[in-house]
Amino acid sequence: MRQFPMINNPSNPVDVSNGMSLDDFMRLSYEQPFEIINGRKIDKYKQMPTIFDHFYIIRTLFRILDAYLLKTNLGEVFSEATFILPEKDNPNWVKGSRLPDLMIFTRARYDAYIAGQPDYRSRPLSLIPDLIIEVLSPNDLFFDVEEKIFIDFDNGVKVIWLIDPIHKRASIYTADSMAVQRFHIEGQLSAPDILPNFVLDLAQIWG
Repeated sequence: MRQFPMINNPSNPVDVSNGMSLDDFMRLSYEQPFEIINGRKIDKYKQMPTIFDHFYIIRTLFRILDAYLLKTNLGEVFSEATFILPEKDNPNWVKGSRLPDLMIFTRARYDAYIAGQPDYRSRPLSLIPDLIIEVLSPNDLFFDVEEKIFIDFDNGVKVIWLIDPIHKRASIYTADSMAVQRFHIEGQLSAPDILPNFVLDLAQIWG
C-alpha cells in the first residue's frame, strides 16, 4: 500500500491514527461531520463555502445520475453521505471514513451489501463506492485533494470525477491507469464499467 504524509489541517489537529469506536464516530459525527483520512480527523463542513454554485452543481449531478440509475436499475447514487472503513476483524471499530460530494455503487455490490447487513439502516455505510465525484470548493488545496484520490484508490474506489466550478474544469481519474483525462468547459465524463452507455455533458452542469 502506498504511504502518504498526513493531510495538514492545523485548525483540527486531532490524532486518530488508531481509529475510534463506531459509537464515538457516530456521536462525534452528529456534533460535526468529519472524515478520518490517513490517521487525521478532519472536519468536513467547518470551512465549506456558502457560494451557491457549489451546491447547485452537486444537486444537478445528483438529479442526472439518479434519473439514469432509476431508469436502468444499474446502481445507487448518494449525495454527501458517509462511508467508513471498519477494522477487518471488528466492524465496530472505524479506521477511516470519507464524506464525498457524491458516490455511486453498482447494483450487484450494493444489493449484496444490503443483504449481508441486517442493521444497515442504523449504521454508516461500510461499502467502498465504485465511483466518487468531488466538486472543488474555493478553499480546497490540490495537495489535499490529490491525497484523497490516491487513498480512495488504495481503498478500492475505481473511478473519481473531479469538478472545478470556478475554472470550469473537470478530470477523470481511474485506479488502473496513471493517465488523467482533463476537460475545460467542454467535454463528457463517463465511467463505462460502472455507468454503461452514460455520458455527462459538462454543459449540463456549468449552467
